[in-house]
Amino acid sequence: MTEDDVNDKTIASKDCCPECNASRSTMNNGNGELVCTNCGLVMFDKVIDDGKGWRAFTNAEFEGRAFNEVEKNPMRLALKSTDVGTHKDLYGDKIKGNKRQLFRRLQKWQKRMVVNQSRTHITADIELDKLCSALSVTTTVRQATVQLFMKLKKNNNSFRGQSIKNSLCALIYITTRVANQYRTYEEISRMAYGGEATPDRVKQISSTVSYICDKMRINLPVVSSRTLIEPRALELKLSQTVINTATDILDKATKKRITLGKDPKGIVGAVLYIASKLCGENVTQNQIANTCHVTEVTIRNRYKEIARVLSISLEGII
Repeated sequence: MTEDDVNDKTIASKDCCPECNASRSTMNNGNGELVCTNCGLVMFDKVIDDGKGWRAFTNAEFEGRAFNEVEKNPMRLALKSTDVGTHKDLYGDKIKGNKRQLFRRLQKWQKRMVVNQSRTHITADIELDKLCSALSVTTTVRQATVQLFMKLKKNNNSFRGQSIKNSLCALIYITTRVANQYRTYEEISRMAYGGEATPDRVKQISSTVSYICDKMRINLPVVSSRTLIEPRALELKLSQTVINTATDILDKATKKRITLGKDPKGIVGAVLYIASKLCGENVTQNQIANTCHVTEVTIRNRYKEIARVLSISLEGII
């Protein structure tokens, strides 16, 4: 996910959608596509950007335009910028003969001179890049994670007894939740450690999140079920019609106060199951439960309660 994809805007299109005749569409700045908000049809796939040109012909123009500035990463600025290698020199030519032994000795002494704090930053920087890429979080979330990491590192005892990977998982959970790009404990654990998320690892990340929030006095916002519908529907390969239907059902359930005190993951799984059945798309309770990280019993209890209160008839469909 890029910054351009985050900055998509819903606009009123002059041309109606040829499928559903809706006049609302979404402009995807990253791909240059005009997508119908109602049914998800790509109306145009080669939208021309009629804004300013991005070229600069003089030094004054180059320095005066913010988009030409190099993005600075606080964590990478704390690292050493020179990395001595043993295969190629500054110009890209191969190092031969006695010079290779010289560069090997330089490389060895450089590693010995790196202090423990820099080693922690190097390891954290590598792990953070892997996590952000796997979770598809934005640059803003990455920068917020870096800043929070640097604040916690000022206190030498902040991460004592915790692995760097576990600490970064907790920081990413906090920053994504604050930025309204919520990722679950299970999803972060699966991307960080590989394989299925075990209860022990989820518990470790959860306890680290509680410790950081208590130490930094961070009040995490309440997770909105609405933000979880689209990511889970895309994982299940459901259509835009199902997403819109599930969103409508969730809005009605919220007005009826059905969602109060309920786990958002279970509510999202229930409305996706109801919407998929109403739209005629085949998805099982087991698939939804595995995607939403809840049990099938939770899905059944939630969808029956929502269908009963909202008078949704599923007879002959299930």
